[in-house]
Amino acid sequence: MDKDTVVGEQASGEGSGGSHPIGATVGEMTGPIHAHPDGVVIDVWVVPGASRSEVIGLHGDAVRVRVAAPPEGGKANTALERLMAAASGAKEAIVISGHGSRRKRIVLEGVSLKAAAAAFLDDPR
Repeated sequence: MDKDTVVGEQASGEGSGGSHPIGATVGEMTGPIHAHPDGVVIDVWVVPGASRSEVIGLHGDAVRVRVAAPPEGGKANTALERLMAAASGAKEAIVISGHGSRRKRIVLEGVSLKAAAAAFLDDPR
């Protein structure tokens, strides 16, 4: 565990979708990005059925993401996992909560808080 990780904050809370199956604690938080033992957890707001797949910026306290896949049969979740992994350089991206909702939490394995913040919070425009 690196020096920037603080374990002990509850993973559940208002607006987070409750507890999740990957553990009861997360670490230091940077807006919608939270430290996790396997990498980071990101709160996302997904817009399925968009004209193209892209990370847009922030939507309140979540990263706004558009995916071209429709919200049926898990297609949008799969597209989200692929997009987030590619955008961050993650080994794997896994939706851990919000499978049937626009508001989701996704784990990006092997990604640091700093790298995730650079990938999703820095304004490219």
